[in-house]
Amino acid sequence: MRRHLILILLLLGTTALIGCDKAAEEEKPTPVAAIKTITVGLANASERVTLYGGAEPRAGGEAAVAVPVEASVDRIVASNGARVAAGAVIATLRPSATSQLDLAKARNDAATLAAAYTRAQRLRSNGLMSDADVETARGAAHTAALTQASLATRSGHLVLRAPIAGNVQAITVHSGDLLPAGTTLARVVAAGKLRARFGIDPALARRVTPGMPIDVSLANGDALVTTRVTSVDKVVDPITRQAALIAQLPDGHGASPGEALRASVNIGSGITQPVVPYAALLDDGGQSYVFVIEKGAAHRRNVTAAAAQRDTVSISAGLKPGEHVAISGGTALEDGMKVSERGVSTGGAR
Repeated sequence: MRRHLILILLLLGTTALIGCDKAAEEEKPTPVAAIKTITVGLANASERVTLYGGAEPRAGGEAAVAVPVEASVDRIVASNGARVAAGAVIATLRPSATSQLDLAKARNDAATLAAAYTRAQRLRSNGLMSDADVETARGAAHTAALTQASLATRSGHLVLRAPIAGNVQAITVHSGDLLPAGTTLARVVAAGKLRARFGIDPALARRVTPGMPIDVSLANGDALVTTRVTSVDKVVDPITRQAALIAQLPDGHGASPGEALRASVNIGSGITQPVVPYAALLDDGGQSYVFVIEKGAAHRRNVTAAAAQRDTVSISAGLKPGEHVAISGGTALEDGMKVSERGVSTGGAR
């Protein structure tokens, strides 16, 4: 009897303890996190692409210094990269033996044909030659005189001067080199008159139009400027398999002709997508997610992040405009946790 009484007392004590634990659990407050939220808005979809290319002279911003007749290089006066004024001496030449013989022959031919024309006129006055024969002699003499004058003029211009002010480029010859007539000895690029040329995938080139803003910098990121796309050459280069995008560089940009450049251009599709601040986007092993706030509780929602622009990111799947997402305290939240939210603003342009 006594043993039964002890068992009853033990059972009553256990029940009382269980009841106390349940009461304690019921009295335990539900966790509430204080967070900031933002209303998901819409914005034009952004897709920025990075392009690589180089600086080159603008149209009319470059002039060639050509060799007028076959000649050997006497002296190179202005080296590559030198800044020169218009009319400054670039190099001096010596006419080759062939050029001197050509000029001597031209002089002899001109004198011979001039005498023949004079003789034809005399014979015509005596009725011994027709007008047609005289005209033929006159034409031959005139052509010979022009040839002599041209050779004499070109042979007399063996001091090569800069046609415009700028920087000397592309000198690859040395003193003593024999150069054929018409050889480009150097190029002079007008200072600051440069444009940028970038390679671009032909499929992307169709989405670029003149006038679009484009950020251009040196390859190391220096001298960053925002300019405009001037033109898009959609003809595919057979070697690179790329089209070309052209943009003007502002005067004094700092780039040199041929220097490597980098650019970034937004070729957004024109559609609108939900957009949120970067602060709202969390990551779990490569899976992007946000916390959507519904009825005072935070719910984890996997999303697909699309293009980014500055401090915001477009969401291509997982969110709808008008939903509230947490932008602070997200790392401390758990799915289903009660929250106290404080709205900030709309994340995007409706």
